[in-house]
Amino acid sequence: KILGRTFQKWFADGGGGWFEGQVVSVDEGEDSELLFSVVYDDGDEEDFDAEEMNDVLYNSTDCEVCLKRNVGADQSDMMLECMNCGITVHESCYGKRGATHFFEFVCFSCQYAN
Repeated sequence: KILGRTFQKWFADGGGGWFEGQVVSVDEGEDSELLFSVVYDDGDEEDFDAEEMNDVLYNSTDCEVCLKRNVGADQSDMMLECMNCGITVHESCYGKRGATHFFEFVCFSCQYAN
């Protein structure tokens, strides 16, 4: 579900502004680490490792339970997106802890679907 995902990111350069980005590729780098390539609507490109991609998506996605992006400044309350259906929730709102990245989560509905 991460490939093709769109998000918004704030850039302070050149007077600042929001740009829409899209994940265009996911590759395996050194030590089997995932690398994400993003293209923005102005044509610029940027690469992220898994932790950086998680931070970008965490700050640009609304929780489908509380309808907020961040709960205060507590970034230990990770945002999760189900790999199957795409529901996006805070760990604390969903009652699920222990995922290491935004994109390594499967919701209860998908876990128990037949």
